[in-house]
Amino acid sequence: MEKIDKEQYRKLLMDLTIPGNIDNEHIAFKKIIDVGMKMLWDHKKNTTINETDNDGHLSFQMTLLKSISLLKLSSGLYYFNDLNNTHLNSVFDPFGMGNIVRSQYEAFCNFNNIYIQSIDSNQLAIKYYLWVIAGLNSRQRFPTSEKTILKREKEAHIIKNYIDLLNKNVCFESLSGSGKLNIQKCIKKREWQIVINRNNAYKIGWHEMFSNAGVNKIYDEQYNYLSTVSHPSNLSIIQFREMYEGETLVERVDFQSMKVMLNTSKSIVAFLIRDYITYFKLYSAFNELPVIDQMLVNVNNKNFRGDEYLLNNCLELLN
Repeated sequence: MEKIDKEQYRKLLMDLTIPGNIDNEHIAFKKIIDVGMKMLWDHKKNTTINETDNDGHLSFQMTLLKSISLLKLSSGLYYFNDLNNTHLNSVFDPFGMGNIVRSQYEAFCNFNNIYIQSIDSNQLAIKYYLWVIAGLNSRQRFPTSEKTILKREKEAHIIKNYIDLLNKNVCFESLSGSGKLNIQKCIKKREWQIVINRNNAYKIGWHEMFSNAGVNKIYDEQYNYLSTVSHPSNLSIIQFREMYEGETLVERVDFQSMKVMLNTSKSIVAFLIRDYITYFKLYSAFNELPVIDQMLVNVNNKNFRGDEYLLNNCLELLN
């Protein structure tokens, strides 16, 4: 690991991790996205992976792409109306960002529950099968056309095959009657968010999955907040009513709410990067990155999940 100037790196890390200057927050978010993309490309280029792992890889890729969208949205929106020559100048849409961040929240929960929380390949397979079955069963309900009828019939056979594999799974066979029944209910309801604890299996909520991933209580109400701004509830209308009040940009609620969304996404993506590296064992590639980039990923996991979620000991260089 490269030699560093401790004082210089302490100051740089503080500038990039303590909310305040939006330019620094953009730099920090971009660096974390770059780490994820580097891991993604290196892994895909050098590894042949099976279907189960490839779906996890694609979920990671989708989540990173959404981060790039958020980075663009956090730079402000500019709009000109060609009909009456009115315009909006440097406004922010934290409600639109909230939709994206909530999807990242769920993607992280799902990846962690399937690929990190599973204690063996059989348990992982059950969770993965449910995920696939739920998705394909949802598509069975889509309107059909001549072009999609054959695809629908093919996917119905795939669903049956996955259900057969699930029923023959060693972990499934070891479950209690109530555990098996809970999984069968998930199949009927097109749900997949389950945990398996010894001989029991049961569905849990997204916020519980987030907690199971080691995230501390500071994020306890985050999913409720993201859901509020994502839906047309009256509370979201009340918030929107006050969103653009303020004499200056930094006083406006839209600017401050945008920063909340940006920093929430930054942390979630850092959590997901840690889990992606852990599952695919990409430690060597991570250790070759610039030290400040390693520190940014690690400090988000340390602050919000704990020391056991650190990828290496690079933060000790600051001591």
